[in-house]
Amino acid sequence: MNPRWPRLGLTGKVVFLLLVVTAVPIVVSAVFIGEIARVAQNVADGEVERLRLPLERAAEAYRLAISAQKTAFRQAAMSIALNGALRSGCADGAQVMPAFGTLMDEHAALSRIELLDAHGSSLGAKERDMRQPVRRWAITQPLSGTTCQVVLTFAVSAKLFEEQAELGEVLGASRARAKVRRTLPDSYRNAFVAVVAIVMLATFGVAILVARRATRRIGRLALATQRVRKGDLDVQVSPSLPSARGGDEIDALAVNFDEMVVKLRKSRAEIEYLQKIGAWQEVARRLAHEIKNPLTPIQLAVQQLHSKYDGKDERYERLLEEARAIVTEEIASLRRLVDTFRGLASLPRVEPSPVDLAQVVGEAAREVPFTSRAPAEKVVISADRQLLRRVIVNLVENAREAGAKEVVVAWHRAPDHACLLVDDDGPGVPSHLRDRLFDPYVTTKGQGTGLGLAIAKKTILDHGGEIALSSAASPLGGARFEIKLLVG
Repeated sequence: MNPRWPRLGLTGKVVFLLLVVTAVPIVVSAVFIGEIARVAQNVADGEVERLRLPLERAAEAYRLAISAQKTAFRQAAMSIALNGALRSGCADGAQVMPAFGTLMDEHAALSRIELLDAHGSSLGAKERDMRQPVRRWAITQPLSGTTCQVVLTFAVSAKLFEEQAELGEVLGASRARAKVRRTLPDSYRNAFVAVVAIVMLATFGVAILVARRATRRIGRLALATQRVRKGDLDVQVSPSLPSARGGDEIDALAVNFDEMVVKLRKSRAEIEYLQKIGAWQEVARRLAHEIKNPLTPIQLAVQQLHSKYDGKDERYERLLEEARAIVTEEIASLRRLVDTFRGLASLPRVEPSPVDLAQVVGEAAREVPFTSRAPAEKVVISADRQLLRRVIVNLVENAREAGAKEVVVAWHRAPDHACLLVDDDGPGVPSHLRDRLFDPYVTTKGQGTGLGLAIAKKTILDHGGEIALSSAASPLGGARFEIKLLVG
Protein backbone atom coordinates (compact mmCIF):
# COMPACT_ATOMS: atom_id res chain seq x y z
CA MET A 1 0.00 0.00 0.00
CA ASN A 2 1.26 3.46 -0.89
CA PRO A 3 2.27 5.19 2.40
CA ARG A 4 1.14 8.57 1.05
CA TRP A 5 -2.55 7.61 0.81
CA PRO A 6 -3.25 7.51 4.56
CA ARG A 7 -1.74 11.02 4.95
CA LEU A 8 -3.85 12.31 2.06
CA GLY A 9 -7.10 11.59 3.87
CA LEU A 10 -10.53 10.78 2.53
CA THR A 11 -11.22 14.37 1.43
CA GLY A 12 -8.01 14.53 -0.63
CA LYS A 13 -8.69 11.17 -2.22
CA VAL A 14 -12.19 12.16 -3.26
CA VAL A 15 -10.99 15.51 -4.69
CA PHE A 16 -8.12 13.89 -6.58
CA LEU A 17 -10.31 11.19 -8.09
CA LEU A 18 -12.94 13.75 -9.13
CA LEU A 19 -10.31 15.88 -10.84
CA VAL A 20 -8.85 12.90 -12.68
CA VAL A 21 -12.26 11.71 -13.84
CA THR A 22 -13.13 15.24 -15.03
CA ALA A 23 -9.81 16.21 -16.59
CA VAL A 24 -9.01 13.12 -18.67
CA PRO A 25 -12.02 13.25 -21.04
CA ILE A 26 -11.80 17.06 -21.29
CA VAL A 27 -8.12 17.03 -22.27
CA VAL A 28 -8.68 14.30 -24.84
CA SER A 29 -11.63 16.23 -26.27
CA ALA A 30 -9.54 19.40 -26.56
CA VAL A 31 -6.87 17.54 -28.56
CA PHE A 32 -9.22 16.01 -31.14
CA ILE A 33 -12.02 18.59 -31.28
CA GLY A 34 -10.34 20.74 -33.93
CA GLU A 35 -9.79 18.04 -36.51
CA ILE A 36 -13.16 16.42 -35.89
CA ALA A 37 -14.99 19.75 -36.20
CA ARG A 38 -13.18 20.63 -39.45
CA VAL A 39 -14.01 17.33 -41.14
CA ALA A 40 -17.60 17.42 -39.91
CA GLN A 41 -18.10 20.97 -41.14
CA ASN A 42 -16.82 20.19 -44.63
CA VAL A 43 -19.05 17.15 -44.97
CA ALA A 44 -22.08 19.00 -43.63
CA ASP A 45 -21.57 21.98 -45.92
CA GLY A 46 -21.46 19.72 -48.97
CA GLU A 47 -24.59 17.82 -47.96
CA VAL A 48 -26.55 21.00 -47.23
CA GLU A 49 -25.62 22.61 -50.54
CA ARG A 50 -26.51 19.46 -52.47
CA LEU A 51 -29.97 19.15 -50.86
CA ARG A 52 -30.91 22.82 -50.54
CA LEU A 53 -32.07 23.52 -54.13
CA PRO A 54 -34.20 20.33 -54.49
CA LEU A 55 -35.83 21.04 -51.15
CA GLU A 56 -36.66 24.60 -52.17
CA ARG A 57 -38.12 23.47 -55.51
CA ALA A 58 -40.23 20.83 -53.77
CA ALA A 59 -41.56 23.37 -51.28
CA GLU A 60 -42.53 25.72 -54.13
CA ALA A 61 -44.30 22.86 -55.90
CA TYR A 62 -46.40 22.10 -52.81
CA ARG A 63 -47.30 25.76 -52.46
CA LEU A 64 -48.40 26.05 -56.10
CA ALA A 65 -50.43 22.84 -55.87
CA ILE A 66 -52.36 24.10 -52.84
CA SER A 67 -52.93 27.47 -54.50
CA ALA A 68 -54.25 25.76 -57.61
CA GLN A 69 -56.66 23.71 -55.49
CA LYS A 70 -58.06 26.84 -53.89
CA THR A 71 -58.52 28.50 -57.31
CA ALA A 72 -60.29 25.42 -58.64
CA PHE A 73 -62.64 25.38 -55.61
CA ARG A 74 -63.58 29.03 -56.13
CA GLN A 75 -64.36 28.40 -59.82
CA ALA A 76 -66.42 25.35 -58.90
CA ALA A 77 -68.38 27.44 -56.38
CA MET A 78 -69.19 30.04 -59.02
CA SER A 79 -70.35 27.29 -61.37
CA ILE A 80 -72.56 25.68 -58.73
CA ALA A 81 -74.17 29.04 -57.93
CA LEU A 82 -75.58 29.04 -61.52
CA ASN A 83 -77.29 25.68 -61.00
CA GLY A 84 -80.99 25.98 -61.89
CA ALA A 85 -82.13 23.26 -59.48
CA LEU A 86 -80.63 25.18 -56.59
CA ARG A 87 -82.41 28.35 -57.66
CA SER A 88 -85.67 26.42 -57.76
CA GLY A 89 -84.91 25.00 -54.34
CA CYS A 90 -84.67 28.53 -52.98
CA ALA A 91 -88.41 28.84 -53.63
CA ASP A 92 -89.31 25.24 -52.75
CA GLY A 93 -86.94 23.52 -50.31
CA ALA A 94 -88.32 20.07 -51.11
CA GLN A 95 -86.63 20.09 -54.52
CA VAL A 96 -83.14 20.86 -53.23
CA MET A 97 -82.01 17.44 -51.91
CA PRO A 98 -81.86 15.69 -55.32
CA ALA A 99 -79.84 18.64 -56.62
CA PHE A 100 -77.41 18.20 -53.71
CA GLY A 101 -76.83 14.56 -54.64
CA THR A 102 -76.19 15.41 -58.29
CA LEU A 103 -73.71 18.15 -57.43
CA MET A 104 -71.75 15.88 -55.04
CA ASP A 105 -71.53 13.22 -57.74
CA GLU A 106 -70.16 15.82 -60.16
CA HIS A 107 -67.64 17.34 -57.70
CA ALA A 108 -65.62 14.66 -55.85
CA ALA A 109 -63.91 17.23 -53.59
CA LEU A 110 -67.26 18.62 -52.35
CA SER A 111 -67.72 17.29 -48.78
CA ARG A 112 -70.77 19.37 -47.71
CA ILE A 113 -73.39 21.61 -49.31
CA GLU A 114 -76.03 23.70 -47.57
CA LEU A 115 -78.66 26.14 -48.94
CA LEU A 116 -79.52 29.22 -46.83
CA ASP A 117 -82.45 31.61 -47.34
CA ALA A 118 -82.25 35.40 -47.16
CA HIS A 119 -82.41 35.27 -43.35
CA GLY A 120 -79.62 32.73 -43.00
CA SER A 121 -81.94 29.83 -42.18
CA SER A 122 -81.07 26.43 -43.63
CA LEU A 123 -83.31 25.14 -46.43
CA GLY A 124 -81.43 21.84 -46.59
CA ALA A 125 -77.98 20.32 -46.32
CA LYS A 126 -76.08 17.21 -47.37
CA GLU A 127 -72.67 15.95 -46.21
CA ARG A 128 -70.33 13.33 -47.63
CA ASP A 129 -68.65 10.81 -45.32
CA MET A 130 -64.91 11.38 -45.80
CA ARG A 131 -63.02 8.18 -45.04
CA GLN A 132 -59.60 9.75 -44.56
CA PRO A 133 -58.25 12.82 -42.74
CA VAL A 134 -58.92 15.98 -44.79
CA ARG A 135 -58.42 19.72 -44.67
CA ARG A 136 -61.65 21.70 -45.43
CA TRP A 137 -62.40 25.09 -47.09
CA ALA A 138 -65.82 26.64 -46.76
CA ILE A 139 -66.99 29.04 -49.53
CA THR A 140 -70.26 31.01 -49.30
CA GLN A 141 -71.61 31.87 -52.77
CA PRO A 142 -74.84 33.87 -53.57
CA LEU A 143 -77.22 32.08 -55.95
CA SER A 144 -77.61 33.97 -59.18
CA GLY A 145 -81.02 35.67 -59.52
CA THR A 146 -82.20 34.77 -55.94
CA THR A 147 -81.92 36.03 -52.38
CA CYS A 148 -80.47 32.70 -51.23
CA GLN A 149 -76.88 31.65 -50.89
CA VAL A 150 -75.13 28.31 -50.91
CA VAL A 151 -72.36 27.25 -48.48
CA LEU A 152 -69.92 24.85 -50.12
CA THR A 153 -67.27 22.93 -48.15
CA PHE A 154 -64.44 21.39 -50.20
CA ALA A 155 -62.03 18.79 -48.78
CA VAL A 156 -58.43 18.03 -49.66
CA SER A 157 -56.37 15.17 -48.20
CA ALA A 158 -54.64 16.31 -45.02
CA LYS A 159 -51.55 14.36 -46.06
CA LEU A 160 -50.71 17.05 -48.62
CA PHE A 161 -50.48 19.72 -45.92
CA GLU A 162 -48.59 17.44 -43.52
CA GLU A 163 -45.96 16.76 -46.15
CA GLN A 164 -45.69 20.49 -46.94
CA ALA A 165 -45.22 21.25 -43.21
CA GLU A 166 -42.57 18.54 -42.79
CA LEU A 167 -40.72 19.78 -45.86
CA GLY A 168 -40.80 23.36 -44.49
CA GLU A 169 -39.39 22.18 -41.15
CA VAL A 170 -36.55 20.28 -42.83
CA LEU A 171 -35.71 23.25 -45.04
CA GLY A 172 -35.81 25.68 -42.10
CA ALA A 173 -33.56 23.48 -39.98
CA SER A 174 -31.12 23.13 -42.85
CA ARG A 175 -30.93 26.89 -43.31
CA ALA A 176 -30.46 27.40 -39.55
CA ARG A 177 -27.57 24.95 -39.38
CA ALA A 178 -25.91 26.54 -42.43
CA LYS A 179 -26.24 29.96 -40.80
CA VAL A 180 -24.72 28.73 -37.55
CA ARG A 181 -21.77 27.17 -39.36
CA ARG A 182 -21.18 30.33 -41.39
CA THR A 183 -21.23 32.55 -38.29
CA LEU A 184 -19.07 30.22 -36.16
CA PRO A 185 -15.78 32.03 -35.48
CA ASP A 186 -12.49 30.38 -36.29
CA SER A 187 -11.34 30.83 -32.69
CA TYR A 188 -14.08 28.62 -31.23
CA ARG A 189 -11.48 26.03 -30.25
CA ASN A 190 -9.73 28.60 -28.07
CA ALA A 191 -13.07 29.46 -26.51
CA PHE A 192 -13.66 25.76 -25.88
CA VAL A 193 -10.31 25.44 -24.11
CA ALA A 194 -11.14 28.50 -21.95
CA VAL A 195 -14.50 27.00 -21.00
CA VAL A 196 -12.78 23.72 -20.16
CA ALA A 197 -10.38 25.54 -17.84
CA ILE A 198 -13.24 27.32 -16.07
CA VAL A 199 -15.12 24.04 -15.69
CA MET A 200 -12.06 22.37 -14.20
CA LEU A 201 -11.60 25.15 -11.66
CA ALA A 202 -15.29 25.05 -10.73
CA THR A 203 -15.11 21.28 -10.46
CA PHE A 204 -12.11 21.57 -8.17
CA GLY A 205 -13.98 23.95 -5.84
CA VAL A 206 -17.17 21.91 -5.84
CA ALA A 207 -15.20 18.72 -5.27
CA ILE A 208 -13.59 20.18 -2.16
CA LEU A 209 -16.94 21.30 -0.76
CA VAL A 210 -18.66 17.99 -1.52
CA ALA A 211 -15.79 15.94 -0.17
CA ARG A 212 -15.57 17.90 3.06
CA ARG A 213 -19.31 17.74 3.57
CA ALA A 214 -19.39 14.00 2.92
CA THR A 215 -16.40 13.21 5.09
CA ARG A 216 -17.80 15.29 7.98
CA ARG A 217 -20.99 13.27 7.91
CA ILE A 218 -19.09 10.00 7.67
CA GLY A 219 -16.95 11.14 10.61
CA ARG A 220 -20.08 11.73 12.69
CA LEU A 221 -21.28 8.24 11.81
CA ALA A 222 -17.91 6.76 12.80
CA LEU A 223 -17.99 8.61 16.13
CA ALA A 224 -21.56 7.44 16.75
CA THR A 225 -20.59 3.80 16.10
CA GLN A 226 -17.80 4.11 18.65
CA ARG A 227 -20.26 5.43 21.25
CA VAL A 228 -22.64 2.57 20.50
CA ARG A 229 -19.78 0.08 20.85
CA LYS A 230 -19.13 1.49 24.31
CA GLY A 231 -22.78 0.97 25.27
CA ASP A 232 -24.18 4.48 24.70
CA LEU A 233 -27.54 3.86 22.99
CA ASP A 234 -28.79 7.44 23.37
CA VAL A 235 -26.71 8.67 20.42
CA GLN A 236 -28.43 10.07 17.34
CA VAL A 237 -26.79 11.05 14.06
CA SER A 238 -29.45 12.41 11.71
CA PRO A 239 -30.38 15.54 13.76
CA SER A 240 -26.74 16.67 13.65
CA LEU A 241 -26.48 16.36 9.87
CA PRO A 242 -27.13 19.54 7.87
CA SER A 243 -28.92 17.54 5.17
CA ALA A 244 -30.93 15.25 7.41
CA ARG A 245 -33.96 16.15 5.33
CA GLY A 246 -32.94 13.14 3.27
CA GLY A 247 -31.20 13.47 -0.05
CA ASP A 248 -28.37 10.99 -0.56
CA GLU A 249 -27.16 7.62 0.63
CA ILE A 250 -25.29 9.07 3.63
CA ASP A 251 -28.51 10.67 4.88
CA ALA A 252 -30.31 7.35 4.43
CA LEU A 253 -27.49 5.59 6.27
CA ALA A 254 -27.77 8.07 9.15
CA VAL A 255 -31.53 7.57 9.41
CA ASN A 256 -31.15 3.78 9.28
CA PHE A 257 -28.40 3.98 11.91
CA ASP A 258 -30.68 5.95 14.24
CA GLU A 259 -33.52 3.48 13.68
CA MET A 260 -31.13 0.62 14.47
CA VAL A 261 -30.01 2.34 17.70
CA VAL A 262 -33.65 2.89 18.71
CA LYS A 263 -34.38 -0.80 18.13
CA LEU A 264 -31.27 -1.75 20.11
CA ARG A 265 -32.35 0.55 22.92
CA LYS A 266 -35.81 -1.03 22.96
CA SER A 267 -34.33 -4.51 22.81
CA ARG A 268 -31.98 -3.77 25.69
CA ALA A 269 -34.83 -2.31 27.74
CA GLU A 270 -36.95 -5.38 27.03
CA ILE A 271 -34.11 -7.73 27.94
CA GLU A 272 -33.46 -5.84 31.17
CA TYR A 273 -37.18 -5.91 31.97
CA LEU A 274 -37.42 -9.64 31.27
CA GLN A 275 -34.36 -10.23 33.47
CA LYS A 276 -35.98 -8.18 36.23
CA ILE A 277 -39.24 -10.11 35.85
CA GLY A 278 -37.30 -13.36 35.92
CA ALA A 279 -35.67 -12.38 39.20
CA TRP A 280 -39.03 -11.35 40.66
CA GLN A 281 -40.53 -14.65 39.47
CA GLU A 282 -37.94 -16.53 41.47
CA VAL A 283 -38.63 -14.35 44.53
CA ALA A 284 -42.39 -14.84 44.06
CA ARG A 285 -41.93 -18.60 43.74
CA ARG A 286 -40.02 -18.79 47.02
CA LEU A 287 -42.38 -16.43 48.81
CA ALA A 288 -45.39 -18.44 47.67
CA HIS A 289 -43.75 -21.62 48.91
CA GLU A 290 -42.69 -20.15 52.27
CA ILE A 291 -46.03 -18.46 52.92
CA LYS A 292 -48.25 -21.33 51.83
CA ASN A 293 -46.70 -24.02 54.02
CA PRO A 294 -47.57 -22.59 57.48
CA LEU A 295 -51.04 -21.31 56.55
CA THR A 296 -52.87 -24.61 56.94
CA PRO A 297 -51.29 -25.51 60.35
CA ILE A 298 -52.07 -22.01 61.65
CA GLN A 299 -55.69 -22.24 60.53
CA LEU A 300 -56.08 -25.75 61.98
CA ALA A 301 -54.52 -24.70 65.29
CA VAL A 302 -56.86 -21.72 65.69
CA GLN A 303 -59.90 -23.81 64.76
CA GLN A 304 -58.84 -26.50 67.25
CA LEU A 305 -58.43 -23.96 70.06
CA HIS A 306 -61.87 -22.56 69.29
CA SER A 307 -63.53 -25.98 69.15
CA LYS A 308 -61.84 -27.34 72.31
CA TYR A 309 -62.81 -24.47 74.60
CA ASP A 310 -65.78 -25.49 76.79
CA GLY A 311 -65.50 -22.90 79.54
CA LYS A 312 -68.18 -20.59 80.74
CA ASP A 313 -66.26 -17.33 80.42
CA GLU A 314 -68.27 -15.42 77.81
CA ARG A 315 -65.69 -12.66 77.47
CA TYR A 316 -62.93 -15.14 76.74
CA GLU A 317 -65.15 -17.10 74.40
CA ARG A 318 -66.02 -13.89 72.49
CA LEU A 319 -62.33 -12.97 72.32
CA LEU A 320 -61.50 -16.45 71.03
CA GLU A 321 -64.21 -16.16 68.35
CA GLU A 322 -62.90 -12.79 67.19
CA ALA A 323 -59.35 -14.13 67.05
CA ARG A 324 -60.51 -17.10 64.97
CA ALA A 325 -62.37 -14.82 62.53
CA ILE A 326 -59.40 -12.48 62.18
CA VAL A 327 -56.96 -15.33 61.62
CA THR A 328 -59.28 -16.97 59.11
CA GLU A 329 -59.70 -13.69 57.16
CA GLU A 330 -55.98 -12.95 57.12
CA ILE A 331 -55.19 -16.51 56.05
CA ALA A 332 -57.64 -16.06 53.16
CA SER A 333 -55.84 -12.81 52.19
CA LEU A 334 -52.49 -14.57 52.37
CA ARG A 335 -53.82 -17.38 50.19
CA ARG A 336 -54.92 -14.83 47.57
CA LEU A 337 -51.48 -13.26 47.77
CA VAL A 338 -49.88 -16.70 47.37
CA ASP A 339 -52.06 -17.33 44.30
CA THR A 340 -50.89 -14.02 42.85
CA PHE A 341 -47.26 -14.90 43.52
CA ARG A 342 -47.77 -18.31 41.95
CA GLY A 343 -49.39 -16.66 38.91
CA LEU A 344 -46.32 -14.46 38.42
CA ALA A 345 -43.92 -17.32 39.12
CA SER A 346 -45.54 -19.72 36.66
CA LEU A 347 -46.70 -17.64 33.72
CA PRO A 348 -47.83 -19.97 30.92
CA ARG A 349 -45.87 -20.20 27.71
CA VAL A 350 -47.23 -18.15 24.82
CA GLU A 351 -48.57 -20.28 21.97
CA PRO A 352 -49.48 -17.83 19.20
CA SER A 353 -51.79 -18.56 16.30
CA PRO A 354 -53.75 -16.40 13.82
CA VAL A 355 -56.77 -14.95 15.61
CA ASP A 356 -59.31 -12.22 14.90
CA LEU A 357 -58.71 -9.40 17.39
CA ALA A 358 -62.46 -8.70 17.50
CA GLN A 359 -63.09 -12.20 18.90
CA VAL A 360 -60.52 -11.73 21.68
CA VAL A 361 -62.00 -8.34 22.65
CA GLY A 362 -65.51 -9.84 22.57
CA GLU A 363 -64.50 -12.64 24.94
CA ALA A 364 -62.94 -10.11 27.33
CA ALA A 365 -66.10 -7.96 27.21
CA ARG A 366 -68.18 -10.94 28.33
CA GLU A 367 -65.93 -11.34 31.35
CA VAL A 368 -65.78 -7.68 32.39
CA PRO A 369 -67.99 -4.92 30.91
CA PHE A 370 -66.52 -2.19 28.72
CA THR A 371 -67.22 -0.40 25.42
CA SER A 372 -65.53 -1.74 22.29
CA ARG A 373 -65.03 0.15 19.03
CA ALA A 374 -64.19 -2.11 16.11
CA PRO A 375 -62.62 -0.87 12.85
CA ALA A 376 -64.27 -1.34 9.48
CA GLU A 377 -61.72 -3.95 8.40
CA LYS A 378 -60.95 -7.28 10.02
CA VAL A 379 -57.68 -7.29 12.00
CA VAL A 380 -55.96 -10.69 12.29
CA ILE A 381 -53.03 -10.99 14.70
CA SER A 382 -50.63 -13.69 15.82
CA ALA A 383 -51.38 -14.20 19.52
CA ASP A 384 -52.33 -16.59 22.30
CA ARG A 385 -56.07 -15.91 22.62
CA GLN A 386 -56.41 -16.79 26.30
CA LEU A 387 -53.36 -14.85 27.47
CA LEU A 388 -54.23 -11.78 25.41
CA ARG A 389 -57.80 -11.85 26.70
CA ARG A 390 -56.40 -11.92 30.24
CA VAL A 391 -54.27 -8.84 29.49
CA ILE A 392 -57.31 -6.89 28.25
CA VAL A 393 -59.38 -7.94 31.27
CA ASN A 394 -56.54 -6.93 33.60
CA LEU A 395 -56.26 -3.46 32.07
CA VAL A 396 -60.03 -2.91 32.27
CA GLU A 397 -60.18 -4.12 35.89
CA ASN A 398 -57.27 -1.85 36.84
CA ALA A 399 -59.11 1.11 35.33
CA ARG A 400 -62.31 0.21 37.21
CA GLU A 401 -60.47 -0.21 40.50
CA ALA A 402 -58.75 3.16 39.95
CA GLY A 403 -62.17 4.84 39.78
CA ALA A 404 -62.99 4.87 36.05
CA LYS A 405 -66.65 4.80 35.12
CA GLU A 406 -66.14 4.30 31.39
CA VAL A 407 -63.53 2.16 29.63
CA VAL A 408 -63.24 2.01 25.84
CA VAL A 409 -61.22 -0.60 23.94
CA ALA A 410 -60.49 0.20 20.29
CA TRP A 411 -58.12 -1.28 17.73
CA HIS A 412 -56.95 -0.73 14.16
CA ARG A 413 -54.47 -2.03 11.61
CA ALA A 414 -51.23 -0.05 11.22
CA PRO A 415 -48.83 -0.55 8.26
CA ASP A 416 -46.66 -3.13 10.06
CA HIS A 417 -48.59 -4.03 13.22
CA ALA A 418 -51.96 -4.04 14.95
CA CYS A 419 -52.63 -1.37 17.57
CA LEU A 420 -54.95 -1.91 20.57
CA LEU A 421 -55.93 1.12 22.69
CA VAL A 422 -57.49 1.00 26.17
CA ASP A 423 -58.86 4.40 27.31
CA ASP A 424 -60.61 5.30 30.56
CA ASP A 425 -62.06 8.36 32.28
CA GLY A 426 -60.32 7.72 35.59
CA PRO A 427 -57.83 9.91 37.46
CA GLY A 428 -54.92 8.82 35.29
CA VAL A 429 -51.44 7.77 36.42
CA PRO A 430 -49.36 10.04 38.71
CA SER A 431 -46.31 11.44 36.96
CA HIS A 432 -43.89 9.98 39.52
CA LEU A 433 -45.10 6.44 38.71
CA ARG A 434 -45.16 6.61 34.90
CA ASP A 435 -41.61 5.30 34.45
CA ARG A 436 -42.09 2.47 36.99
CA LEU A 437 -45.69 1.57 36.29
CA PHE A 438 -44.90 -1.88 34.83
CA ASP A 439 -42.43 -2.85 37.57
CA PRO A 440 -43.59 -5.57 39.97
CA TYR A 441 -45.23 -4.42 43.23
CA VAL A 442 -45.74 -0.84 41.96
CA THR A 443 -49.41 0.09 42.38
CA THR A 444 -51.66 3.08 43.01
CA LYS A 445 -54.33 0.97 44.73
CA GLY A 446 -54.40 0.46 48.47
CA GLN A 447 -55.26 -3.26 48.20
CA GLY A 448 -53.35 -4.03 45.02
CA THR A 449 -50.32 -6.28 44.68
CA GLY A 450 -48.78 -4.36 41.78
CA LEU A 451 -48.31 -7.52 39.72
CA GLY A 452 -51.12 -7.18 37.17
CA LEU A 453 -49.37 -4.72 34.84
CA ALA A 454 -46.06 -6.54 35.23
CA ILE A 455 -47.73 -9.80 34.12
CA ALA A 456 -49.45 -7.95 31.26
CA LYS A 457 -46.18 -6.52 29.98
CA LYS A 458 -44.40 -9.86 30.30
CA THR A 459 -47.20 -11.48 28.29
CA ILE A 460 -47.10 -8.84 25.53
CA LEU A 461 -43.29 -9.02 25.29
CA ASP A 462 -43.53 -12.79 24.95
CA HIS A 463 -45.87 -12.14 22.02
CA GLY A 464 -43.14 -10.05 20.35
CA GLY A 465 -45.19 -6.88 20.87
CA GLU A 466 -45.05 -3.71 22.95
CA ILE A 467 -47.21 -2.21 25.68
CA ALA A 468 -46.85 1.29 27.08
CA LEU A 469 -48.68 4.04 28.87
CA SER A 470 -49.31 6.53 26.08
CA SER A 471 -47.78 9.98 26.45
CA ALA A 472 -50.83 11.40 24.68
CA ALA A 473 -53.84 12.22 26.82
CA SER A 474 -56.81 9.88 26.59
CA PRO A 475 -59.88 11.32 24.82
CA LEU A 476 -61.85 10.29 27.91
CA GLY A 477 -59.58 12.29 30.21
CA GLY A 478 -57.91 9.38 32.03
CA ALA A 479 -55.14 6.95 31.11
CA ARG A 480 -54.47 5.41 27.72
CA PHE A 481 -52.60 2.12 27.31
CA GLU A 482 -51.32 1.28 23.84
CA ILE A 483 -50.51 -2.28 22.79
CA LYS A 484 -48.72 -3.16 19.51
CA LEU A 485 -49.08 -6.72 18.27
CA LEU A 486 -47.76 -8.70 15.31
CA VAL A 487 -50.23 -9.14 12.50
CA GLY A 488 -51.21 -12.66 11.58
